[in-house]
Amino acid sequence: MNKTKLLNLAALLRKNAADEKGMKFDLNFVNILEDYDNYNKMGRNCGTAGCAIGLAAVSEEFPEIKPYGKTLVKYNGEVAEWNHAAADMFDLNQVEIIYLFLPSHYPPSKQKGATGERYVADRIEQFVASGGIMTPNPWYEYIDA
Repeated sequence: MNKTKLLNLAALLRKNAADEKGMKFDLNFVNILEDYDNYNKMGRNCGTAGCAIGLAAVSEEFPEIKPYGKTLVKYNGEVAEWNHAAADMFDLNQVEIIYLFLPSHYPPSKQKGATGERYVADRIEQFVASGGIMTPNPWYEYIDA
């Protein structure tokens, strides 16, 4: 795992959560932009919505990844599925990607907004601090009660 990049992502999530004009966090989409080619002119304060990987893609802090669609990104200049790009960028396997970034592994109340961003940041920080231990079980999926 690339601890530095993961912790940088957690810090970016916390920073965005504190910015009421920041990207609207939603674990269900990588990015929702009106103009994927010109997102950099708009910045992340333009009503863009997205998940942790989507936030990384519209930020300046992860130059290797850029937004491309609701489930795709450009990674090192090539169109890629978000999960494959994230696995390579953070040096994680797909089970770890699912645990950290898939909405079905988060309570519904923690999938959107600043609360969701801080919750994802907490999980990333705990994952790094524990050396990659995944709790709760990564195969447990939350359902609406």
